[in-house]
Amino acid sequence: MTKGSLCEQRERATVRERASQVSGARSVHAPVDVNLDDGATPTEMATALGGLGIEVTDGFADFDAAAMSKVMKAGQFGLALVDANAILNGALAPEQRRNGPGQLHWVTIDGVNSNGTADTSDDLFRVKDPVNGEYWVSARDLESAVQAGKEHHGSGGIFALENRPDVGGQKERDALAHLNRERTASFADKNGVGSKRLSLGESS
Repeated sequence: MTKGSLCEQRERATVRERASQVSGARSVHAPVDVNLDDGATPTEMATALGGLGIEVTDGFADFDAAAMSKVMKAGQFGLALVDANAILNGALAPEQRRNGPGQLHWVTIDGVNSNGTADTSDDLFRVKDPVNGEYWVSARDLESAVQAGKEHHGSGGIFALENRPDVGGQKERDALAHLNRERTASFADKNGVGSKRLSLGESS
């Protein structure tokens, strides 16, 4: 078994445990069946995030460089559902790039480099990938990775996220999970492998 698959199993177990607390009997809203054995759908992910005190402030079914740069500069961060090979290829030399589609895959976006210009189309975004580590990709490559997720796997997009330390109680987190789920309506609900940044207090 590969290191990557072990990491994915541990992270799915962590998210499943947190998400079950939100969608279980104590929830004041209609529960969602959260089963992360084969990855996390956008609905499941949004539910799990609410249970961690993380708000989905917006959801983009199509990548928008200007909107994502604005999110980063506002101190928020992103969680993107992309094709794994397409996102990694943006950081690899041409001779190292992978052929064909990879898995449908969750990665965190937690930094932006504007390259000193006002044009967001040449921005670089910092990716935290549970399998391949940290790397930077261009706005164009991030857009391609989201699109490849849709074309090859039937789902893709980006959540804009914000830590909500003021949301502490179970009922408050249930309500946040419910709000988060409403903001996933534009996403096709297909499974993506979980991100190791799901202990999202690490991001700011």
